[in-house]
Amino acid sequence: MATTRCGAQARIVLARRLTFFAFCPQSLAWQDHVELPDELLLGYAVILTMQLPDGSRRTYLLEAVIRPPSVTYESPNNGILTVEVPNYYVHSTRSFDTHLGTQRHNRMLTFEGSFFTQQNDLTSVCAHAALRTAVNSCAGINGLQAMTQKGKLTNQYINDILGIDFSSPRKTLGHYSNDDQAINRKLGLTREDIHTVVESLGARLLVSNFIEDLSVDYDEFMYPLVESRLPTILEVEGWDRARNQMYAHALAVTGHTLNSDRWEPEANVGYGKYPKRQYIQVCEWVCHYVINDDNYGMNVTLPSSMVRNDIVPYKNPNLHATRVMSIVPRKITWAGYTAQRRAVSIARAHIRDTRLASPSYWLDKLKERNQDGNLVFRTVLQENDAYRRYMEDLIQKGIIRATNAQRAYLSSLPKYLWITEVSIPHLYSGNKAKLGEVVVDASASQKDIESGQCVFMAWFPGFLRHRSKQRSELFGVDTHVPLIRRNGLPLIEW
Repeated sequence: MATTRCGAQARIVLARRLTFFAFCPQSLAWQDHVELPDELLLGYAVILTMQLPDGSRRTYLLEAVIRPPSVTYESPNNGILTVEVPNYYVHSTRSFDTHLGTQRHNRMLTFEGSFFTQQNDLTSVCAHAALRTAVNSCAGINGLQAMTQKGKLTNQYINDILGIDFSSPRKTLGHYSNDDQAINRKLGLTREDIHTVVESLGARLLVSNFIEDLSVDYDEFMYPLVESRLPTILEVEGWDRARNQMYAHALAVTGHTLNSDRWEPEANVGYGKYPKRQYIQVCEWVCHYVINDDNYGMNVTLPSSMVRNDIVPYKNPNLHATRVMSIVPRKITWAGYTAQRRAVSIARAHIRDTRLASPSYWLDKLKERNQDGNLVFRTVLQENDAYRRYMEDLIQKGIIRATNAQRAYLSSLPKYLWITEVSIPHLYSGNKAKLGEVVVDASASQKDIESGQCVFMAWFPGFLRHRSKQRSELFGVDTHVPLIRRNGLPLIEW
């Protein structure tokens, strides 16, 4: 591709693969699974250097995979233990294989990690890097598994889909010294290009444009997608003072940090932030989003306030968010942000209007917090089987008491669900627990969304409302319930 792009011979002068371990045994017995177990592998990186016809060289990271930030150590009783960094949540990970040795004499190691790649600004640009990072790190919600089962998404595949074959100036991208500056070339990928690639992968692109819709904050839209392990790309813009023009850049978002002691969520409500909100979103406890930026590296952290649009975006010279693009299964019709807005109104009405024959301490707490806007809402995507297992586990543990009819509700769940969990500040931040939830169909038609038929059920301490019922019915929940979480409880968390 580089030779065609440059119009003369380009060649790779150096290809180097680096493999990283937490520590190695003194014998360096890399073939011995006991001496060098998979758990010690931190990741790998492949670095290329190309010699171009104009005499210049370009060195870039072709691909890398590393584990989420963690500490690995040897325990006298438990062998090798890996402990993830506290309050640092990388959601976009999957299992990768890598090899040590030569082609004829090697050993395979397997580990959980996130993918990363860097543009070369010749045959690939930042959108290639962000798209490949997002897709190749996808953990595999069932509707997205096909994207990673056939191997990794490559620059070649993206260019082939888009007809970028470098056979003419108009079918090139990036920058090269011999380019004809008078020809209007394609310097990067458009949102339509990304949409075309995603469609070819059998998925759907959910987009929110923060320049066109000023009412949506980028992190409010993005958080449910990232928390749900969906491949997500954040587009940012800023003013290039050297060139005296605006620039745009694409970042892959893989996770977030969380500070449960953060002051703002409750203080903004209690001390009268303007405009007053009716509820607290869990993204307000997020201090940073974990991003992969092909210019500055992987697992770097973006402060949640850094790119928020505090002024009208198209007049903002500072770095700011312009668009979030998330890749979802094709059947999903609406974003978690929109589903949460619908769930908030439903939950507040049910909590306000429902009266129980017997006193309920936690329902009273919800009613009290409902009045002053201190309810907390968290929305995540679930597949029906995973959600049903989660609920059955709570029933088996006696945390929830459900009738046979109520358990039968769960057998008729739609394929994809937006679950909006409802809590109060101290329960959410301290206990990672909730007091109810609203379950909506993530693949609902526009007609059902508008009519309210998208809501499957809602439950809170003492009562449940199912869409086939006109009234609330008794439901055996007397206390708070653990949040939906991917891997259960981490080893270290506060």
